[in-house]
Amino acid sequence: CKELLDLGIGSMEEFSRLSLATLSETSKLHGDAVLALQRDLSQNQDDAKVSELARRCSLVVMGDEPILVTAPHNIFLRRDGHPPHSLEEMTSWLALELARELRGAALCWSREAQWRS
Repeated sequence: CKELLDLGIGSMEEFSRLSLATLSETSKLHGDAVLALQRDLSQNQDDAKVSELARRCSLVVMGDEPILVTAPHNIFLRRDGHPPHSLEEMTSWLALELARELRGAALCWSREAQWRS
């Protein structure tokens, strides 16, 4: 939007830092237009968070039973006030095999998250 660029707002991050009152005072944009842009920005930020979480987790469905097997220790974990938790090898494999046997699902850290830890 040229109006936003004229105000020196060059990114959605800059836009998100401005209040509705500031935008209304300094621009020709009407409150409804600004609110619509802020809603769109919020939705995009939510979608980005979901996308980031999706890259960190892996959910594998092995059947239709209401069983979820997790493997939270298949990466190195930093814990507040505690020493780091070491990687416990084979926990992902165990979770996947147990989920397969029970016809449920397994939730583990993704390969990318494991590699980054």
